[in-house]
Amino acid sequence: MTKLYRGRLRFIISNMIIIVAILLGTKLSIAASGTFYVQPIFPDNQLSDASDYYHIKVNEDVKQSFDFMIVNESSEDKVFDVNVLDGMTTSSGEISYSTDHPYDDSQIIKLSEVMSGSGEKTVSANSSLKVEMALDLSINKFSGQLLGAINITEKQDDANKNGGVQNQFAYNIPIKIDVNELTMPAKMSYKKIEVKEETNSYDLVVTLSNTSPLIIRDLSIEYDIKSKKSKQSIFKQSDTHLELAPNSLFSPKLSLKDTDIKSGEYTISIHAISKESHIDETWEADFSINREQASNLNNGLVVSNDSSKTWIILGIALVVILVIGFVVYKKTRTNKK
Repeated sequence: MTKLYRGRLRFIISNMIIIVAILLGTKLSIAASGTFYVQPIFPDNQLSDASDYYHIKVNEDVKQSFDFMIVNESSEDKVFDVNVLDGMTTSSGEISYSTDHPYDDSQIIKLSEVMSGSGEKTVSANSSLKVEMALDLSINKFSGQLLGAINITEKQDDANKNGGVQNQFAYNIPIKIDVNELTMPAKMSYKKIEVKEETNSYDLVVTLSNTSPLIIRDLSIEYDIKSKKSKQSIFKQSDTHLELAPNSLFSPKLSLKDTDIKSGEYTISIHAISKESHIDETWEADFSINREQASNLNNGLVVSNDSSKTWIILGIALVVILVIGFVVYKKTRTNKK
């Protein structure tokens, strides 16, 4: 085995280890770049069902600290950005944390706006720092769940920023706060359906809302799109094991690129069911697709109105005739020679 081959092999293996470690959420130890990790300090009223995130139960008045340690194991000082994120639902039906997303009108309390302690934190080399986050909130006539996370992100210095692609490591410590008794029913509502363009792809996007201050778990949703003209179903999709954050929007994308959808009028039927959260809802909504939208949704597949199919058939026939005529012409010239 040559030195060059061994060097490439070590490079490939080390990168595979890093990728696997990131996917598993494990703590990385990289001697060249240094490393850090975060250790939450759970409060006295921490519920016993959680070992890697904050989960507390409070009454309407909340005076609570959420502390944690940042441990810098490298030989250099490190600077971190500490921020509070709000619970949200991704387009794939998973709970995540962000502040860069549309909020539902029913979300009246955002942890990102009521918690203090965010900002830049410096941790000396081979040392640790205790960070104290505080929540002092009087919640009048509220019962339900508040969801969010503390985000700790290592800052890159200007030299690293200008040096190309750099690894940037971050931790989220989720926070779940149960306020009073969780006896209210879970509720969902239908918002809208629209064609959206994102990074040169077009999707039919449905927007639903979890209007209750509760996590909706193990949710299944069935979508059925029918032509208003023919009453026939042109598209069906089923999604299972979904989770919706409290008071959040859920905007799944319905990919129609393999459907020969035409411009016209349609009706979508949506059935949402969750035995665990006692959800059983059905909505119907009418919508229309124009020719340009239909073409984009089909991602280049044959798209037409019923009235223009004849022109497409004639066009194909004309191309075939021209090809046959050209072949005959070539053979005739060859025979003459």
